[in-house]
Amino acid sequence: LNRYDKRSNTITRFFKNPTRPESSLAGNVFNLSSRTIIQDRRGYLWFGTQSGLSRYNPETDHFYNFQHDPVNPHSLSDNDIFGLFEDSEGVIWIATKNRGVNSFDPGTARFTRFTHDPNDSDSLPDNAIQSIVQDRDGHLWFATREVGLIRRDRDSGRFSHLRHDPDDSNSLPQMSIWDLVLLKSGEIALISDSSAVGLVLFNPGTGKHRQYRKK
Repeated sequence: LNRYDKRSNTITRFFKNPTRPESSLAGNVFNLSSRTIIQDRRGYLWFGTQSGLSRYNPETDHFYNFQHDPVNPHSLSDNDIFGLFEDSEGVIWIATKNRGVNSFDPGTARFTRFTHDPNDSDSLPDNAIQSIVQDRDGHLWFATREVGLIRRDRDSGRFSHLRHDPDDSNSLPQMSIWDLVLLKSGEIALISDSSAVGLVLFNPGTGKHRQYRKK
């Protein structure tokens, strides 16, 4: 991790220090995704690496790390992090590469895991989450690599699933969703990493989308 100071034109480097793993960066490798660094409302910086989650306090210049603990159900579900997001209530959401989503409550300092359970129809529909965004009504949306969009209802916490249906021309295009961007219009731009689908603008209120392609 590198921090550039524009005023002094200097760069400060941060690495994982094996001699003090709890107070240095959690890992030296970041995933190639656009949401692995955020700043929360309290000023803390959060860094999602392939080896865990780091919270950095700029005032004290101190790191505190969170990692998966197989014997603690309130720890991270996985250390390989693809996306970070702070919702309107100040809860930090962590998307992992293959083990679902975690929410972190700053008040209790505990994680709640949301993972797919094939025997539970109310569980998270897929575990490979790449990006998270919140719409104007407070509902959360999760981008997946293969199975479209997942919605988490603000009030009930229930998940619903929107995906491509080859028999329905109005369904979402078949695409790997790399990133989600909430626009001023209230629509969500669905950004693909490798699928040739052009620009897809999704309306979270109606569940409909517009698609723009090169002509």
